[in-house]
Amino acid sequence: MATEYCTDGDVRNRLTDNGRMWVADRDQNGAVSAAEQAQNISEAIVWAGTKIDAAIVNRVNSVTARASGNLYLRHLCKDLAVWYALTPGGRETPSDSVMLAFKMALMELERLAGGGDIPGYVYPVPINSLAVTRTPKVKNWSTCCGGNCGTRIWRR
Repeated sequence: MATEYCTDGDVRNRLTDNGRMWVADRDQNGAVSAAEQAQNISEAIVWAGTKIDAAIVNRVNSVTARASGNLYLRHLCKDLAVWYALTPGGRETPSDSVMLAFKMALMELERLAGGGDIPGYVYPVPINSLAVTRTPKVKNWSTCCGGNCGTRIWRR
């Protein structure tokens, strides 16, 4: 699995062992196989990650955001993934708290999509601010006819 905002362990901790068993043990043999884990928990994490990527794509590179280990994005991913894992096939969520966390996560995604900042995320410096300009720095350049007034600016 590619780098995601949260891990299987994060979702397992949020669900608890009983919740994880209820979500992932589809053959009801009392154990969650690797295939069931991938199909039910990992798929939910990937879905949640794509939702987050879609919300932040206009401001942040998703590869950088995923690699940042941002705690806010991790919790957002967990809330979305738990809801997705608990509701396959239109099944109702067993808890109002799961639904509330999901709705709050959706509101946060809308805020991020609208240009809101990611709490705790260190934004990279824009590339164009690092560029060295080759034009001379002259005070009141525009009042000097844009440099066409007969004055010469010598470069070293």
